[in-house]
Amino acid sequence: MTTPQFGRPTAGRHAADPAGGWGRSAAPANTTVAPVAFPPAQTQSPTPMPGYAPVPVPAQVPAQMPTPVPAARATNIPLGEYPHKKWIAAVLAAFWGAYGGANFYLGYQKRGLIQMSVTAVGVLLFFLGFLMLSVPVLGFGGFLVGASMLFGLVECVMVLMGVGPYRRDARGYDVV
Repeated sequence: MTTPQFGRPTAGRHAADPAGGWGRSAAPANTTVAPVAFPPAQTQSPTPMPGYAPVPVPAQVPAQMPTPVPAARATNIPLGEYPHKKWIAAVLAAFWGAYGGANFYLGYQKRGLIQMSVTAVGVLLFFLGFLMLSVPVLGFGGFLVGASMLFGLVECVMVLMGVGPYRRDARGYDVV
């Protein structure tokens, strides 16, 4: 029995190894190696063991699997652009919906201005009707303010569900 040796041996791993050991072959450097031929692909599964069903083997494996889309690119938002957040638009629609808060946030300026002006006219008519003690003016102003507030709540639900124009912002990007 030989004693263990530390470091690289000078005469190979073993005294009987003429190539010098460490994974080198004893073949001369100028020889060529014949290519290895693999057996053809299996088209049928081998005979199964008793009690087991045969496993189907695919005829061929696809050359390249499709690359998955990263989560950040699952929407139509280009890199470097910041998307509008759905929860921010919903909070703005719930609390400032009568004044067009969500529409201004999503970039729909014209719709926001119309909504704000309807609410402002309703508030103005409500206070004028209160000062003049005119029930029809007071009632119409109250109706406009109430309708604007109700539309703000409906808008909040539409933003959360992503329906209609609230699926995308004014730039055409998805609201995430």
